[in-house]
Amino acid sequence: MKIKSNWKTCFSIVIAIILGYILLDSYKCGFRWPSDYVLTNHVISYRCGFLPRSLVGAIGYVIFGIKWYSWKYMSLIIILTGSIFVIWTLALLFKSTINFANPAMMVLIMIFALSPFAKYYLHEMGYYEQYGYVLAILLCVFWKKINIYIVPAICSFLSLLISESNVFLFVPIIFAFSFFTIIN
Repeated sequence: MKIKSNWKTCFSIVIAIILGYILLDSYKCGFRWPSDYVLTNHVISYRCGFLPRSLVGAIGYVIFGIKWYSWKYMSLIIILTGSIFVIWTLALLFKSTINFANPAMMVLIMIFALSPFAKYYLHEMGYYEQYGYVLAILLCVFWKKINIYIVPAICSFLSLLISESNVFLFVPIIFAFSFFTIIN
């Protein structure tokens, strides 16, 4: 019995390493430095000239002031925020794959790693989708303790305030979590 257990563990570790490599390779293929447009995150307004384009831009300006428009400062914030999701997906991959603890999650991450979404995650670095994904992580952590109807709707609305492109990236994730929870 111990031999089977060791083979299962070794096989699961090999699969975890392969999937981790595929996931990191997908992230690497899509990396693109943020442009000046993204870093300034502003639109022209007829009232005051330039205004923050999103909720994140407005909050960032209130908290950080003029530093918020520094290329070096914004790049650091964007990369750190984007890294949260990368580290979380890798941790989730290894946690679910070792000893095949959660095969459904392992397959889901494998599908994500092979899909174009993993490549475009870092390609869109700085377009505020990362903040939506961080919101998704918080939702996952507290999923069992929340109302599955009201809180996802609120999070979806907040993600739209963060960035309009989250409608295609973050809201489907929220819908899927709610759908799976209801079916379960």
